[in-house]
Amino acid sequence: MLKQVYRPGGSANCPLCKEPLSREASVCPHCQRDLSENEEWKAIQTKEDSGCSMMLLLGLGVVLGAGGWLASLAG
Repeated sequence: MLKQVYRPGGSANCPLCKEPLSREASVCPHCQRDLSENEEWKAIQTKEDSGCSMMLLLGLGVVLGAGGWLASLAG
């Protein structure tokens, strides 16, 4: 079974240990390093997360394409 973790501000990988964590974090829970002064982490925090919406659009395209293909087989 897949474990799903909800992170209110979205998630990103720690720039130091590469483990996933909340974008709102100031300390990595994995490597325990302070990220508040890390320039790479500051850039990650302000970056828009469009991964979910892109995956939804891709999934919708696949479903619509499969529907048309199935309709052509039935007809």
